Amino acid sequence: MNNTAENMKQCSTCKEMRPLSMFHKDSSKACGVRAMYSICRNPKVQEYYYSDLGQKTAQKDTKKKRIRRDNDKVYAEKRRSIVNKSSERPEYRENLRRKASTPHGREKKRATNAVEAALKRGDLIRPDKCQECGDAPGTDRIGRSKVRAYHHLGYAKEHRLDVRWLCPRCLNRIIIDMDTMLDR
Repeated sequence: MNNTAENMKQCSTCKEMRPLSMFHKDSSKACGVRAMYSICRNPKVQEYYYSDLGQKTAQKDTKKKRIRRDNDKVYAEKRRSIVNKSSERPEYRENLRRKASTPHGREKKRATNAVEAALKRGDLIRPDKCQECGDAPGTDRIGRSKVRAYHHLGYAKEHRLDVRWLCPRCLNRIIIDMDTMLDR
């Protein structure tokens, strides 16, 4: 790199012209580098770091990092507990197998498969909005609408494609209502 006027900058501390490569990069500046030449800047940084204000700032930064780290640990623990409650536990998988082997479970699986096949063939179209509340809940990881099929007439062969399209909130509300009716 030759030292032409475009490649030079005046240091704000020592007031000497220096090549741009000798300044620390800073994308927030118009020229893309800091105002102080790196050698001039280092003693000022060290002086600030060992001052009372610098020590207080360092303590605040350490506290913020500790809080962030603790929050990350709490989040990771919650994720582990969710995974442990779900498919990772052998008894959960066994319970799913047992449910699927019952007559009701087999009918439910057949109805679900029938809806998926009808969606692929184009006989059914998954709407973007919930038929209950009219909300559009968005899409999942693979780009499908989060609206789900609810077999409101049951899973019998004649009703396999009779579905209402509900958002997760409405579907949960209906399931909770059904559970409370069964408990009575």
